[in-house]
Amino acid sequence: MSEALANTRQTQPEDSSAMSLIMTVKPSQVTAQLKAIKEFQNLVQNQLIEGKDFGIIPGTGAKPTLLKPGAEKNSHANGRSE
Repeated sequence: MSEALANTRQTQPEDSSAMSLIMTVKPSQVTAQLKAIKEFQNLVQNQLIEGKDFGIIPGTGAKPTLLKPGAEKNSHANGRSE
């Protein structure tokens, strides 16, 4: 996903109006970004364990937080190692 995003940023014209941005984005870039998002969502839904990889930290509200084991799984899944 980051490569597709980098390619999008490289092709942005000086005039950054909404229409000019839309006209410079290639459909293949959008498809690649959507695929990466779906892969990440699949990882979160099928591989991360609530309470171990992510969870709610007491006193911080109701929004789940990615914990270290989950971050390590995410890094490994994205081809990054220690």
